[in-house]
Amino acid sequence: MNYDERLLQKYFIEKMKQSPSEIVLGSSQIMIIGSNYATESSLINNGVSGASLEDYLAIYRLYEIKSYKINKVIIGLSPWLLNDNHSQSRWKSLADEYYSFITEKLNLKAKKDFKTTLYSFSKTNQLLSTSYFKTSLEYLFKGINNEYKPTGNIINTGFTRLSDGSICYDKIYRSVSFEEIENKAKSTILTNPIYSLGNFTNLSENYKIIFTAFIEYLQKKNIEVEFFIPPYHPIVYEYLKKNEYYHIVFKTEQYFKNFALNHKIKVFGTYDPHGYNLDNSYFYDGLHCNQKAINKIFRIKFQ
Repeated sequence: MNYDERLLQKYFIEKMKQSPSEIVLGSSQIMIIGSNYATESSLINNGVSGASLEDYLAIYRLYEIKSYKINKVIIGLSPWLLNDNHSQSRWKSLADEYYSFITEKLNLKAKKDFKTTLYSFSKTNQLLSTSYFKTSLEYLFKGINNEYKPTGNIINTGFTRLSDGSICYDKIYRSVSFEEIENKAKSTILTNPIYSLGNFTNLSENYKIIFTAFIEYLQKKNIEVEFFIPPYHPIVYEYLKKNEYYHIVFKTEQYFKNFALNHKIKVFGTYDPHGYNLDNSYFYDGLHCNQKAINKIFRIKFQ
């Protein structure tokens, strides 16, 4: 609760004793992909909520700092990766890693701006926040049950981050009714704009350059790259189809698929839930498919 996911990734990687063979980079839409999906010997999920392309570069940079050799990188492709106006700023917790990677490894021009410096200051300033102090006291006296003891088919009741970096949602979130899932999907399309898709009128030329440089950098290091396109809930997807404002999402998917074809990269998943016959029962809400959906997509992958 109330922690910086990017710094968690940083300290998590810094404390690793050995390199994983596979890693997963992406947003919360891919954070339930765990080590049981590994085709190599070990997999670590380094997903962070609302991930932007800057997060991908910065987190991968952390592995290079340790001179770890990764064999495969699974890239989650949320559409806002190519949106200049995605409004994601949390990557700035790893700004140093991002800027060093993009300039030293990708040989692209980038300069830390004043807003990035200001972001770091604002994070530090939270230590003096009254609300932060109040929340800390509440958890100090209430306590948190961190114990995780799976027995047979019994799994955690609270939100859990597993040792492979993946997450398991709490029991209440996992056990929502058909109607509740549908209502969550309807709530998603009532938001204006839909998550991180505001002012998304064109595919960012800058992000396309960075994306291309990053993927080609990985391939030059003989790292296998796979793309995973997370599906939207059927209600959300139909809304995207009917609303011309969001048709850029389909252009984004086509761009990623064309890119994959040109770079000989396997693609699994699609924004279109009908591509895998995913109905309401395969989702937690409007943006996140559940474990059953991931299992279905990955079973197809392993055939």
